[in-house]
Amino acid sequence: MLDGTTSSLSEAEWEYAARAGSQLRLVSAKSEGDLCQYANGLDLTFKKAVFNQDAAIDCSDGYVYTAPIGSFAANDFGLHDMQGNVDEFVEDCWHDSYDGAPSDGSAWVSGSDCSLRVRRGGSWSSDVSHVTATGRYSFSSNERASDNGLRIARDFRH
Repeated sequence: MLDGTTSSLSEAEWEYAARAGSQLRLVSAKSEGDLCQYANGLDLTFKKAVFNQDAAIDCSDGYVYTAPIGSFAANDFGLHDMQGNVDEFVEDCWHDSYDGAPSDGSAWVSGSDCSLRVRRGGSWSSDVSHVTATGRYSFSSNERASDNGLRIARDFRH
């Protein structure tokens, strides 16, 4: 995305946008109970409507499954829904660690089997340990799921 085109975010770009200058794991939320102001995750709303889930986040966001875009408070960069709602695929291929990752923030699309891609942010079906700025997970690029999505961005630097 560094060439001015429109594309999915790299993993580094996604985390920068999600963190919005914060070093906190939950970013905007001050506690787990505040998380429902900023993210749609596996919470008490889901627990009550679908099934008794021990890992439910201790708050209610009002949505059992996906929520309309912008339903939650924006982060400090003014971006909505960076955490929760749907896991967001990024451009990077899956690697177990960041050892050897590009240092310029570009997507890491070499040196690995790209049939697995990186997902970030957690979803409506994620507990609090996954609805974070730091969580990263692999998922087959050939499979589809109701809790997966992606974020498209455009680079405006000249």
